[in-house]
Amino acid sequence: MTWKHGVIDRLALVAVLVTLLVGCGRSDIYWRADEIGDGAVPFSCEFSDIADIHGTGSGNVRVVGEGGCVLHFDGVEWSEEPAPADKLNAVHVISDDVAFAVGANAVWKRSSGGWEQVFSMPGAEFVDVWADSENFVVAVGKDTDTNTGIIAIYDGNDWKHPASLVIPSVLSVWGEHPGSVWVGGEDVLLHFDGTQWLAEETGFEFEFAIRNLNGRGEGELWFHVSSDPDNGCIVRRAVDDEGTSVFQTFCCQAWGFPGCYEAVWTSEGNDILMPCASSMGHPPRFNGVEVFDPFNACIDHIFGVPEGAPDRLRAIWGVSADEFYVAGPAASGPVLWKLEFDPKMNWKKIY
Repeated sequence: MTWKHGVIDRLALVAVLVTLLVGCGRSDIYWRADEIGDGAVPFSCEFSDIADIHGTGSGNVRVVGEGGCVLHFDGVEWSEEPAPADKLNAVHVISDDVAFAVGANAVWKRSSGGWEQVFSMPGAEFVDVWADSENFVVAVGKDTDTNTGIIAIYDGNDWKHPASLVIPSVLSVWGEHPGSVWVGGEDVLLHFDGTQWLAEETGFEFEFAIRNLNGRGEGELWFHVSSDPDNGCIVRRAVDDEGTSVFQTFCCQAWGFPGCYEAVWTSEGNDILMPCASSMGHPPRFNGVEVFDPFNACIDHIFGVPEGAPDRLRAIWGVSADEFYVAGPAASGPVLWKLEFDPKMNWKKIY
């Protein structure tokens, strides 16, 4: 299947999409199978918002949001566990048993014994977290009273918050290792080199917000940037031969539609997926060499979106370029979808 240039038959696509609706009452997980008799696995918790998805592979995926529970997939079945707070904004999984999550005022760690609070800061709203290991964790957000950014780092001994770092609200964090960590937010992109935080000049000629930071190391960074809630593009930051930062911006703008790309997921190889809710059928793909032509993805606007799909993409995480999850709000409530690329382009509505 060619994603960059091939136009996929819309009728064939619609025929294979899962179009089960999430009920207004008890929330269910749906797992589509070719055999007759695939049913719903009931869950006692009901999300009012799905905020984040992360894992270490096909057999270890966690989903958090607002609703008082955490969903976990072990490669065979989904299960739920009580969340340490009613609302969790982000999760980062580092092993089968260990994960970190953030929310209002606190950072929590999950181990084999369950969830426990490991850091608190009154007045803080932590919105994202990245962990290199149990001994290096970065949580970011803002002070709800002053709206200034907060970056808290755990170095294996203590949690530290550089009070002298006065920055706007921080929305996202991604790191390659403890000596290279990026954070983005409202009109700010910062890099931590293991010793100090340095501001990166983006060259954007508008007020912006950076979300959904991802990267592949060696200075290559990918993120979603928007100037307002209805306009979004994907930006690639790379370093040229002279060591200078180079930014490439990819927007989906056809027939008057605003830039629609809402999320980005990067692999360790050369597969970069940049979906938006209206191009879930064949997300644009960057192969590390060629820049995709966004036209084919944009024409999905004309044909609409699959029934029951998210109206916007709130979270994205992938196992590989052929297997990834997206979540976001829909008319029936928050939904979580999984895409497994096979000849049928099989979407599965999980929640």
